[in-house]
Amino acid sequence: MKKTPSKVQQSVAQAKLVGYLGLVLIAMAVLLNLNTLSNQYAFDDASVITDNFLVKRGFDGMGDILSTSYRFGYWNQPGTLYRPFSLLMFAAEYELFDGKAWIGHFMNLLMYALTAFALFTVLRKIFSKYSVYLPFLITLLFVVHPIHTEVVANIKSRDEIGAFLFVLISLIFWFQYLDKNKIISLLYALIAFLAAFMFKENVITFLALFPLILYFRDTKDWKSIFLKSAPFLLPMALYLFLRWLILEDLNTISNLSILENVLAGADTTWLYYATSIVLLGKYLLMSLFPWPLSADYSYPEIGLYQPGDMLFILSLVIHAGLLAYLVYGLKHKHPEAFGLAFYFITISIVSNLFITIGASFGERFLYVPVLGILISVLFLLIRVKAVVFPASGEYQSWKDFIKRNTLFISIFLLVVLLSSAVTIERNSDWKDDFTLYGADVLTCPNSTRLHHFYGLELLQDKRRNAPDEASKMMYLDSAIRELNRAVALYDSYSDTYERLAYAHMLKAMPDEAIRFYQKSIELNPTNSLAYNNMGQIFFERKDYPKAEELYRKALSLNPKFADAYFNLGSTLGTKGDFPGSVESFKKAIEFDPENARAYYYLGISLSNMNRIQEAQPYFDKAGQLDASLKRK
Repeated sequence: MKKTPSKVQQSVAQAKLVGYLGLVLIAMAVLLNLNTLSNQYAFDDASVITDNFLVKRGFDGMGDILSTSYRFGYWNQPGTLYRPFSLLMFAAEYELFDGKAWIGHFMNLLMYALTAFALFTVLRKIFSKYSVYLPFLITLLFVVHPIHTEVVANIKSRDEIGAFLFVLISLIFWFQYLDKNKIISLLYALIAFLAAFMFKENVITFLALFPLILYFRDTKDWKSIFLKSAPFLLPMALYLFLRWLILEDLNTISNLSILENVLAGADTTWLYYATSIVLLGKYLLMSLFPWPLSADYSYPEIGLYQPGDMLFILSLVIHAGLLAYLVYGLKHKHPEAFGLAFYFITISIVSNLFITIGASFGERFLYVPVLGILISVLFLLIRVKAVVFPASGEYQSWKDFIKRNTLFISIFLLVVLLSSAVTIERNSDWKDDFTLYGADVLTCPNSTRLHHFYGLELLQDKRRNAPDEASKMMYLDSAIRELNRAVALYDSYSDTYERLAYAHMLKAMPDEAIRFYQKSIELNPTNSLAYNNMGQIFFERKDYPKAEELYRKALSLNPKFADAYFNLGSTLGTKGDFPGSVESFKKAIEFDPENARAYYYLGISLSNMNRIQEAQPYFDKAGQLDASLKRK
């Protein structure tokens, strides 16, 4: 006679099963994204790492990172974001690993794997009435979802990964508090939630999810729901206070161009909301069919939509139906309604329906909301009896589970395999900027910024590293074609005209270059790069007063512009103003501490002032950074 396992034996077996499933999720997260470790910096990484002078200071820059806006170390515009924790990590990595990209990718991969395990833990608590296989399958779909490639492969998106990971950690401690009533667990939950805020402010939407979770856990007393959720208002208030203290402003957006967010071009309310609803439809589609993928969807790849457009009507009808079911499902506590509520709550802050954000559409914005869609889909399959999940009290081996759900498991594995293949392949596109933009201009051929970025890579990296002059000219001509394509798509892109000007400088066409620089400045009078680079033309013509005027204008627009300080220092030194050149070269080093030539020419200027002993350390530093500048 076969013995029935005791409750203790069942509990031990269940714990082992949970451990094995958790390890599978961690392994999948690692294996699918392992190929990112060989990738270089790409896309937005420049603004937070390679071109961010505070991050490049390493530990010395951490104090300023905590007390300034998110991109203070990159540009001279007023800051509207406060996300110090990812920048602090980047600064530490830059200091300890000498600016190598692999450590950033490794940390993203590690945190993504931890997120997989933490998500599995949280979903087991939320859906404790169901078999452990349900949260496992939901988490596995989340881990392999190709929409996450941007977040994992783009080091900059540490803010997305860190924010969600610490929200999950906060939920784990909160559940401990709810189950065991330990105040220390609540304290840990609040600290973790504050840490999530310090990665990215979008976690504010989870304030609505705490009561939602309690509601679905059969808490019937609304007063109890409020009291158990209210403590999380404290970390929010503390974050907002810190943000106001540092930025002196609670606004989350600055002036936007149509290239940053197509909705900036909407001149009527109807046009704005019609386009926003179409974009919501695109988010929903990408949640279910994440292909093809692109790092950028800028204008006119995504345009404006009128209320009469079919895409608007279709998206409106679908979302109206989903919202209607959401209301019905919440009333009857259908789990798929929980998933829909999760999706709508977390997508709300990036949907542009309530606040206008810095982008019209981005795959990274689906990183958390897609979880809600996956939850809804799995529970919908349960409702139509396409898959069977017994109650948690009924122990079930994995063989039994597969036997009872053979067709579902077969289809599920096919989805996992296809998603995994897309994820691995897409990660390889993020190898570097040139590879990424080269792939994505094919995916989104009408994206102005993609053609601009691709042109930049051809103009700078590929041309500079070409083996011979013929190859350099080939890349230069290709760059000009891409940049011309960008202005053909959007003829008011100041940055592209500036790069076209630079390309014509390289082609020894200074008059044409000046024309493009003037066009760039006409479109954007604050384009400091155009003033700086135009100054180089006049410097080469030995018109030093005009060159100095242009460099000073560039610095008046961007007081943190290292190249402009270097160029001004060179001009002043050429004019014999060595004290002025010393001051300029020191400022160049302040904002670009790895500029070997700035150290070298600072030493030259000091030598010309007979301050030889003071000059020597700068010559030594230049030689350390660039062996070709080492003095014999």
